[in-house]
Amino acid sequence: MVSYTLEDASGQSPAYTYVTISEIKSYLEVDASTYDSLLSDMLYAVAEDLERETGQSLKNRTVTVEYDYNERYFLLPIRPVTSLTSVTYTASDESSGTLTEASGNFNVYGLGNRTGNQVLEFADDYNKITVTYNSDGSSVPAEFKLATMAHIKVLFNDDRDFDGSLSKVRYPESTIRLIRKYQQIEI
Repeated sequence: MVSYTLEDASGQSPAYTYVTISEIKSYLEVDASTYDSLLSDMLYAVAEDLERETGQSLKNRTVTVEYDYNERYFLLPIRPVTSLTSVTYTASDESSGTLTEASGNFNVYGLGNRTGNQVLEFADDYNKITVTYNSDGSSVPAEFKLATMAHIKVLFNDDRDFDGSLSKVRYPESTIRLIRKYQQIEI
């Protein structure tokens, strides 16, 4: 099983700054003095959803990934990978320690950018490996800004009567095409 946590990098604000509330209001053609709280909540929800859907960090993040099975190749799930902070292991005999690339414990392959995957290859098998790395998503591509504003518009203008059934508001198809190239390809 693979599990990961995303935390704001040390000293970072919990807010998403790649699009402002003023820009969203202008896009929605909303009066400048209203809806700040609602639009902030929508921005946060849409940005978090985009991060999950694409595997892209949209602000500076510390990512901790835990792999709990014997494998040799591990795909880092959140991009871009800016720097590896630590790699630790637990072996089948319950011993544990730190691994380093310089010692030949593992190799790193791939690109650390938004469109390239980064994979770690380990020399030995371990029961559990924990990788902590930085994903500096503070430089967000314009496609994410457009996708965010378009989805917020769909949510903001959604005046359907909810009957209690689970209905999902979807991203506009055109915005999905904008961000498709940033989604991870699984082979």
